[in-house]
Amino acid sequence: MEKKQSKEILENELNYNDFNLDFDKKEKNLICLTTPNIQKIETMLRYNPDYPEFFDYNLLKDNNYIKDAIEKTKIEKQNNEKSKKDEFKYPSFYYIKALEEYRNKKGIYPYYIKAILRKINSENSTRASKKDINKIASAIADDIKYNNLIDYIKKPDKYDYNVIEYICMKGSKRYLSLATKFCHYMSFILFFGTNYADTYSIYDSVVNDNLNSYASHLKIESNYNSQELKNLQKKEWKEIKNSYIKYQETINKIITKANISRNGFDHLVWYSNKNN
Repeated sequence: MEKKQSKEILENELNYNDFNLDFDKKEKNLICLTTPNIQKIETMLRYNPDYPEFFDYNLLKDNNYIKDAIEKTKIEKQNNEKSKKDEFKYPSFYYIKALEEYRNKKGIYPYYIKAILRKINSENSTRASKKDINKIASAIADDIKYNNLIDYIKKPDKYDYNVIEYICMKGSKRYLSLATKFCHYMSFILFFGTNYADTYSIYDSVVNDNLNSYASHLKIESNYNSQELKNLQKKEWKEIKNSYIKYQETINKIITKANISRNGFDHLVWYSNKNN
């Protein structure tokens, strides 16, 4: 879907003056955790050509768009097989929906897992190497059946966050950011409109650095230290998992008190602090 780029289009969506985000009157560096602020940011991202990979989740309601997206990945797969390439030019959303559609067809699962990981990596600048992405994708496809993968993603507490562990620990580095983004986008898209859609907090350095400021501002008790999820490379999974759970629990408390979505909180904190 092509980006609409002009200020005029933004004005048609909302009055352009309404794009002034609301910040706390006392602590002016903290954005107000409100639904109107989320709507403003997501509208700006939707039309801003600086963020070509931003996905409009309203498209998940458009069955014709989804059908067309799936068909495009099918044709691309055929072309890749003929040219012996593995180039993925569509948004990660296309490949997630295609995996869901074609999951029972031979040879589909490994191909689309690799495509999803590669696109999430490039869309979010998580900087995982192509070699590591291919290694992680192969490990998932070899060791975890599709139905099990979906169940694991759907119920992280029950399965001890094992999909995050798999992605985080199978490469040459600890790819926690990629792992949480993979689980977040898979759950958000596959379970869209259900209670399972907004299950995972993305680990992001900007959110991490500002998390306790929001907890303190809302008078929320938190035993999470932002240093815990930095310098991960020498840490074992148990330590990483325990720190991520504390990170997630702190966000749970914040979004419950502010009455906003997990995805919305991520966009608010990231967008308002990304240039700091």
